[in-house]
Amino acid sequence: MRVAAVIARGAALARLKVARASQDFFVSGPLQAAALAVVSAPRWKPHLKAVRAALIERRDVLVGVLREEVGDCVTFQVPTGGMHLWLRLPDHVCDVALAADLARNDVIVGAGRPWFPADPEGSFLRLTFAGHPTTLVEGAKRLSQAIKHKL
Repeated sequence: MRVAAVIARGAALARLKVARASQDFFVSGPLQAAALAVVSAPRWKPHLKAVRAALIERRDVLVGVLREEVGDCVTFQVPTGGMHLWLRLPDHVCDVALAADLARNDVIVGAGRPWFPADPEGSFLRLTFAGHPTTLVEGAKRLSQAIKHKL
């Protein structure tokens, strides 16, 4: 149940808060059953293996282009899992401004600042490497040009 607004106080408010918490923290039975069917299907493990292999290949494409195009201008750790690479920018480069510049050039990256619980010690971009390798190469080249332009 989704309601735009509720006004309550006292015991009624307490009951509404409990009801809301139970809706927010628990997944419905049918959705749990559907998820279980997916992850226990015989093709699930081979699918995960294929996804992992594809992500490793795509990560390596992105890392290769970054190393070739920007070299020591930025630093990063090659991730061992997931689908994101954190790129540390030179200190004088604003991640939010660079992400906005890149978006205007059809390259979507995440400015690092919103991902930190406090002010980050540096300027970072969050790069996703789940895309097609061809688009990763082009995006990384545009990113590299934008970084060099800021230097």
